[in-house]
Amino acid sequence: MADAGVLVGLPESHSAGGDVVFHLKIGRRNLTDDHGAIGLIFAIVVGSGVLFGLLAISVDVGNIYTERRVVQNAADVAAVSGAMQCAKNECTQVTVQNLMTGYTNPSSPDLKTSVSALCIKQPASAGCPAVGSKALDCRAVPSTLSKYVRVYTRSLDPSGSSLLIPWISNAIATSINSGTTVTACSQAAWGTVKTVPVYYPFALPACGYSEDADQNFKELPSTNSGETRWAGCAVTDHDNQLKQFPSSPTGFVQVTLPGVSGCEVSTAVSIGQVLQINTANDQHLCGSAQTAIPSLLRMLEQPRYIPVVDAGTSNTVTVRFFVQFRLKAFYYAKTGYPNVAPYNTSTFWNNQIPSCNNKAGKDCLYGLFEPAVYPGGEIDPNAPALGIQAVRPLP
Repeated sequence: MADAGVLVGLPESHSAGGDVVFHLKIGRRNLTDDHGAIGLIFAIVVGSGVLFGLLAISVDVGNIYTERRVVQNAADVAAVSGAMQCAKNECTQVTVQNLMTGYTNPSSPDLKTSVSALCIKQPASAGCPAVGSKALDCRAVPSTLSKYVRVYTRSLDPSGSSLLIPWISNAIATSINSGTTVTACSQAAWGTVKTVPVYYPFALPACGYSEDADQNFKELPSTNSGETRWAGCAVTDHDNQLKQFPSSPTGFVQVTLPGVSGCEVSTAVSIGQVLQINTANDQHLCGSAQTAIPSLLRMLEQPRYIPVVDAGTSNTVTVRFFVQFRLKAFYYAKTGYPNVAPYNTSTFWNNQIPSCNNKAGKDCLYGLFEPAVYPGGEIDPNAPALGIQAVRPLP
């Protein structure tokens, strides 16, 4: 049987009795040859618009996912910044809203992301609405965390609309300018930090706590001095709650930090931890003059985390919270440091309350408590809202 053939060449002709006769050249090939089939299918797909439609969908979906990441990043930054503002005890709705607005747009490459909703949960507030059930919504906050901010952000186009317009899809759509709003939710909690690194082996009394005010702390008096070693007081915390401290030391306390000797060696200390009073070194802070004075001079004007204690006994105290303490001067063995006025004059130390001019060379620390935030620290829900606060992002 002859192979099937197709026309592969031009006709040849000659004249026969006035008639023109054409002879066709027929080439033979295999009918299973599919060269050109892919090109034919591509042409059909392109001609029908299917490929263009798939391209439109993939590009538009990619744009939406990209915008989703942008909006979520802006929400995360806004939530943490809002919680840090509240941790500094500056937590009004207007203040936090303004702060978040200043963080959302700079966190967005196109500067077109807005805060669409904000809720601040505090002990005195009514609380935040229940979160939604969508996969990308915020999760319910643990009941142990009573203070948090929740923020919703959304995308904006250059005109200020919240709709993200699918620009390629609109090119083939029957009705244009239909779009979607890309949203995100984020939240962050704040509260008193539970654990911090402590570098110096002393603790400060809970009574007399006051932020941003220079104070003088005299060393805890000796047991045989005749002075009062422990006293009770009540302090109003940032949540406007009155916290009782029935047995606060009347001065700063030399303590023994677990596993540490001397100064300037870090160790983790937690709220509720019981610290031993260093009764073996009852005369001077940080040991001898050769070690103490250089260490304390290096501490000057350098904020350090210091435990604030209560529940004093003859030889122990209990950590209640932490402060960021900025040492400005100290009185060591009846000498004032640094060697600049007014700290190097006896008049300055005599005029302090309490006075630092007697009692067997007891030392004094002069400085102030500063508000501070410890990002990422663990929150102690049972601690008073005083001292160093932690900020923790929530899912």
